[in-house]
Amino acid sequence: MVTRLIHPRKKGQGLELRAYKELIADGWLVEKVKYPGKWAKRVDMYGMFDILALKKIEGITHHKYVQIKANRKPKLRGFRDWKEQYADDRISVEIWVWHDRSRTGFEKFVL
Repeated sequence: MVTRLIHPRKKGQGLELRAYKELIADGWLVEKVKYPGKWAKRVDMYGMFDILALKKIEGITHHKYVQIKANRKPKLRGFRDWKEQYADDRISVEIWVWHDRSRTGFEKFVL
């Protein structure tokens, strides 16, 4: 078996693209955090989200804030605190975790 090493930034970009396509296919309007350049550090939305998605359901706009991770979920306290302070019924805070070995899709945690 050949193990291929991938740079963490490229791996993250690939996972974000995979999530982006999945949300688009489900009818969401999606915006990803932009990568400013080769040497600049990327900053997530509100310091914690990679993707913001919008979808109108029964005339009401719903928002989905998504953090993409590989292989392990982050500590949820900061996400829960953000949701309690800013979110309502129309806003979903989610963590999507891709497990390299299973390749069955994202494991989704909805807070």
